[in-house]
Amino acid sequence: MDAHVTLTLPVLSKGATSGTVRRFQQMLNVFMGHGEEGSPVQPLQEDGVFGPATEQMVKNFQRFTEGASLTVDGIVGPATWTRLLTMWLSGNEPG
Repeated sequence: MDAHVTLTLPVLSKGATSGTVRRFQQMLNVFMGHGEEGSPVQPLQEDGVFGPATEQMVKNFQRFTEGASLTVDGIVGPATWTRLLTMWLSGNEPG
């Protein structure tokens, strides 16, 4: 059975502050906030503030998520939300 859900999610970008930013940071940490042993990757602080570290992590997600053809702009728009939520629901990691 297929289910279709329509969500309206805000566009998130540098300077935004909200509970939605915090939840996005939590989800992004699951997929991008860890590195191999010795990696310089640091998890995001889940503080609800879309600062430089969150922007860079978004760019990394956009750049390294295979098959998504995401624009690497550090902005969480519909395509980035869709890819992250699809991965979240399916349990897939990028790359």
